[in-house]
Parts: sequence; structure tokens; C-alpha cells
Amino acid sequence: MRRPALGLLKLDLKGIIWMSRLVFKFFKDDALLSSLVHFFEREGFDVVGPHDLMPSLLMPAGVMGNVKPLKKDLEAIALGACAAQSHGAQDRGQGVIVSGTKILAKETSKGTNAMLKSAAKKHDVSNAILVKMMKPQQERRVDLPVIGRETIEKLSTYGYKGVSLEAKNGLILEKEAVIKEANEKNIFVYGYKRET
Repeated sequence: MRRPALGLLKLDLKGIIWMSRLVFKFFKDDALLSSLVHFFEREGFDVVGPHDLMPSLLMPAGVMGNVKPLKKDLEAIALGACAAQSHGAQDRGQGVIVSGTKILAKETSKGTNAMLKSAAKKHDVSNAILVKMMKPQQERRVDLPVIGRETIEKLSTYGYKGVSLEAKNGLILEKEAVIKEANEKNIFVYGYKRET
């Protein structure tokens, strides 16, 4: 998913004031999004997440579809989830690519698709898994990790084994279509439940 260029924004006086406040903050996704949410709340808006309106978008725990991860895949997912949370705590991204006991790549501001492509050029990804987790400090109403049909298409194109999205803290778009395509492409889709 491409982010709009900030240069395209047309700001009124309130927008200019709000944007100038951001200059004094660490200019990272979470700071920006949290500031934006709080700005709208101060203006009297109720900010809700898409999952508040459509709870069915939330990723359930466990296997989605007919392709099941092996025990070694579940172990790799647990490792990837820890790495993704650590990476997310630094506000650098929500996803990592894991294969066995190795982290092959970490998401950057370029996004998930760029990470998938880059890792596939550098590594054998036939046993690799995309793991996406909500950042620990993240404003939950905005920018939850997401997968959709495009994710499955990219995983298939580059030869990945599966994808894991954090259960209840990630969104799955077009769930039925994702499951159908994942089944056809022999890719597993797994909802990882964070340990408390």
C-alpha cells in the first residue's frame, strides 16, 4: 500500500498549527497517527477503528483455510512474532520475514511488498513466512497490520510458504477470497495469538 506524499496536503490554519506541533515530536508513524487521532478527538470527533464497525475484519486465532503450518513453522512464527514486536517497539515496521531460526528481513518505511520482493532476491524463501504484529505502543484504532488478496499474490509470486497475522490485532481484508486464493496457491494463513 502506497502512502500519499505529504507535499500533496493542503492545510487550513488548524492543519498548519497541528503540523507544526509534529515538528517537535519524533516524526515516526505512531507519533504522527496518535497526534492525528488526538487532534480529531479534541475537535469533538469520535475516532473508531474499522474493526469497531466491522469486527469480522479482525484476524481470528488459528489456521484459516486448508493449508496448515507444520510444527517447525509454528516455532518460526513465534520467533518472528517476538522479532516483529521488538522491531515495532522501535516504530520501524510491523512485519518481519522468518525462515526456521533466522530473521531474513524487517519491514521498513518502504512497506511489506518491498520487503517481500527484496528478501526473495537475497534468500531462498521457500520455507519463509511473513509475520505481521501490531506494534506494542501502537494506537489500536489506526494502522493495524493488514493482509489481503494482494499479500497472498505477492507471497505466491515470490515463493513464500505462508503468512501469520496477529489474532485480534490484525485485519484481514476480503477474508473468503484470501482463504480461497491461499488454498489454491498452497500458502498457509495463520492467526498468531500473542502470549500475555
